[in-house]
Amino acid sequence: MIIRLTSSHGFTLIEILVVVAIVAILAVVVYPSYTYQIMKTRRSDAKIALTELAGLQENHYVNGSPPAYTASFATLLNLDSGETDKYGFKLQSSVLLLSKDGHYEITFPQGENNNLSRNFTLEAKPVATGPQADDTDCQWFRIDATGEKTALKDDCW
Repeated sequence: MIIRLTSSHGFTLIEILVVVAIVAILAVVVYPSYTYQIMKTRRSDAKIALTELAGLQENHYVNGSPPAYTASFATLLNLDSGETDKYGFKLQSSVLLLSKDGHYEITFPQGENNNLSRNFTLEAKPVATGPQADDTDCQWFRIDATGEKTALKDDCW
């Protein structure tokens, strides 16, 4: 007695639909998590920028005569006339700077902490038309002359 095994060539429609359904379910579950992780990663652009600028403020203070902080990014970055890009930062105006990756705008917020002879505060907010504008968890980051780091939520820094 001879038993002949037949082999199938190809996939049935049901098999293809099952695979498509599995891929669709995985995409629905994984994509939001992926975009959230990318958003969290981009937050480092603000943190790095604020930390570097705070260090530059300290250098400006130490080397100043009399010692004082500055409220001008052109002065802080030691930009030549007409220069708008230094250390990877992009100068938008004397009081508005774009972070290195371009996801955050950095400013000197107005308030009692900006007595420049003794203190400064720097603030980073997402660019309104950028990909971080949807980051509702961490809409702003701040650092001051004491090194205190604050944000919208405690776990942002």
